[in-house]
Parts: sequence; structure tokens; C-alpha cells
Amino acid sequence: TAMATAAAATRDGTARDGAALHVLTHNVWLHLVQPAPDRRLRLSLLVDHVQRAARGARAYDVVCVQELFVLRVGPLLFGTDHYLYVARELAALGYAHRTTPRVDALGWPLPVQSAGLATFSRHPLRASSARAAFTPFAVTAEALNNKGFEHLIVSLPATTVAADDGADGGDGTAAGATGGAAPPVDVHVFNTHFDSRSWARSRRAQAEQIGAAARAVAPREHVLLVGDWNTCFRKERAHYDHLLAACGDNVRDAMLLPQGVHDRPPPAVRAPTFRIDKPKQ
Repeated sequence: TAMATAAAATRDGTARDGAALHVLTHNVWLHLVQPAPDRRLRLSLLVDHVQRAARGARAYDVVCVQELFVLRVGPLLFGTDHYLYVARELAALGYAHRTTPRVDALGWPLPVQSAGLATFSRHPLRASSARAAFTPFAVTAEALNNKGFEHLIVSLPATTVAADDGADGGDGTAAGATGGAAPPVDVHVFNTHFDSRSWARSRRAQAEQIGAAARAVAPREHVLLVGDWNTCFRKERAHYDHLLAACGDNVRDAMLLPQGVHDRPPPAVRAPTFRIDKPKQ
């Protein structure tokens, strides 16, 4: 798998403060009820990729993953070792703030996989409301998966705010920044995984539900939507456009070209995707 498509917006179309937030979103494909070979190997490759980025000038501020599943059967939880491995390794790299996919597996009376969503951040995270950060979808065609979305607020310190021209001092701080008492820049991050089934049966409703949550954010707040939308830009263009429209008039595709790393011929402008699920040859 490669990085999933991300859509980003400043709700009123302006770019307040020019904050630079570097985000990785990745579906780790850790099904517990279907064959998913080499789980630990693929997770280690993800960790290695984040570690390599951390050594450079463009370390990820936030890492969002999907399909980091936990399976609940009665009082028993399976798959927590995968989450704990990623949490431990990323914590050692400075990702001290995180959500957990275990929470959203606890409320269902039947055997069920969690939504598999987890977010790891170098900066403080808080839920968008007094409720838990995770919201289940009202409509789903996948009864054994507790699909939904996380809505988190990342507080990006003012010292990481980049200059408007994108220039920085190489360490993530703005060139010529003088510090001071500038408040942190809040970014609303939605991390989600849509159904893989029919658009009409469930994905349309899921797009409208997460879209309503995104539109409810105050107009001058920054919004970033990431995840596995299970919506193909080429084969389902009308559905893809509906998804973007549901999230608000000012939402734009942040991937430049929504093309994957396996596309042939390669696009003239590469989308920022990285193949991290197999060792380098």
C-alpha cells in the first residue's frame, strides 16, 4: 500500500500564519480476520521510513495510520501487540502523543474489529469535543468493522511556523523567527477509513457525515482530512468529487495529482507518495 489521498483546506480559503505541518498517512493492512502476511515486517518498514525522515529536515509532525486493527471477542482483545510495537517505536522517535485503536473496539456487543485508526504526533493532541476523539459512522455495510473517524486538534508550536515563502532554517523553524508569545496554530486532523463496499449503500453517507463534521469547524481554522477513502479518483471521479464537495467549498486535494506510486506512465508531477511496504531492492 502507499500513502492514501489527503484533502486539506483552510476553511475560509486563506492561509493563516503559513504553518507547516508534515503528515504521513498510511494503511498498514493488518487484517486479523483475513490473510495479511508479514505484518511485523511491514510495520518495521513503516517505522524505518519515519525514522529516516526524522533524521532529515522534514520529519513528520503527525503519523496517521489505518487498519492497525484490534479484534475484540467478548472480553478478549487480539492484535494489541501490533499497536504497542508501533507506539513504542514512534515514542522513541519523539511521537509522545497518540490515540489508540483499542478504545473503539470496546463498545460493541459482538465480535468486531476496531476501526484500526491511530494517530501519533510530536505535538499535543486533543479531542475536538468533550466526547472521545473517535466517532463511529452512522451507516456502514461492514458489520464486523467499527468504521468511523478520528477528529483531533494538533497544536503546532509557533516556533515551527514557516515563513510564507517556505524557507526555513533547516530544523523546522522559520527563517528569521524571533520567538515571542505567538500562540500555537491549531490544525483539525480527521483520520478515517471508509467502507470498501458500495458507494450508494454506505460510502456516500460516510462522506456526508465526515463532511458535516469538517464543515462545522470554525471558518478560519485549518482542516486536514487524511485516510483510506476507498474511492478511486479515476474509476469513481463523480464519487471523489462528491467527497470533496461534502467536506466544504474550500477543500482542495493536497496531493497535487491523486495518482499512486504504481501508475504507469508516471505522472509529470509526482504526488508525495512513498513505497514503504516492501524492503528496498
